[in-house]
Amino acid sequence: MSRTKHRIIELHVCSDVGWRRRRNQDNYLAGDAVNAAMADISEAGAEDRLLTEGPVRIHAAAVFDGMGGETDGELAARKAAEEIRACARAMEAGTGWEEAVSRMRAAMEEAGRKIRDQAAPGTTCGTTATIMLTDGRYGKILHVGDSRAYLWRDKRLEQLTKDQTEASLWEERMKTPAPPAMASRLLVFLGAGTGKRGLDILETDLFPWEEDDRFLLCSDGLYRACSREEMEALMKGDHAEEICRSLVEAALDRGGSDNVTAMVLMERKEEEGT
Repeated sequence: MSRTKHRIIELHVCSDVGWRRRRNQDNYLAGDAVNAAMADISEAGAEDRLLTEGPVRIHAAAVFDGMGGETDGELAARKAAEEIRACARAMEAGTGWEEAVSRMRAAMEEAGRKIRDQAAPGTTCGTTATIMLTDGRYGKILHVGDSRAYLWRDKRLEQLTKDQTEASLWEERMKTPAPPAMASRLLVFLGAGTGKRGLDILETDLFPWEEDDRFLLCSDGLYRACSREEMEALMKGDHAEEICRSLVEAALDRGGSDNVTAMVLMERKEEEGT
């Protein structure tokens, strides 16, 4: 960990509609920005000087991947992004991790309710949600669906989340690769049709943000197009903006068959004398 009393965090996100979709159903929360340019490429960045001593504030960053008809998926992802943003804004310095997680879980459930209320009868309208909470010292991931969070540490990329898909459940039970058709069938998401299992929000343990750690949140449009090794290599870039653009461009170069969103959080080193 840094010995200074603060840590400067770079956050950048890049989202693209891809080559085969008419609308971008992905959305995100980056700083205070959500994706308002749903049809084309959208980017946002933020830089926060997070205190590492005394009463600290827990921040949130998130990626959402909407599903259903094009407008239904877009609506669901936007509603979820707005609800999580409102919850993040309400976090105060000194709010503990237990309370912060409880508030965020309630916000996820409220987002699902609002999506259900606005969905057309008989339609499937929902969104994944992968949310990282951090105070600059520690982090925690809350997650539903098959968007993912990764940790890049010691130049290796480790998946922090577990896909809530039929394929993942099959492989867990059968210990064999699942049929390809199962890969995109979600068991859990925010919104209508959460299924027999209900809303099962997965949560990682609290983990330390160690020096030189980097975090990647992304929609499946990235990791289905690019291998883990390709993503791992691109995470070596010098800045979050550069890394995000490289990841999205790599997915587009490999066909861009889906919307693709990549968000990177990393520490910016201060120059001497600052």
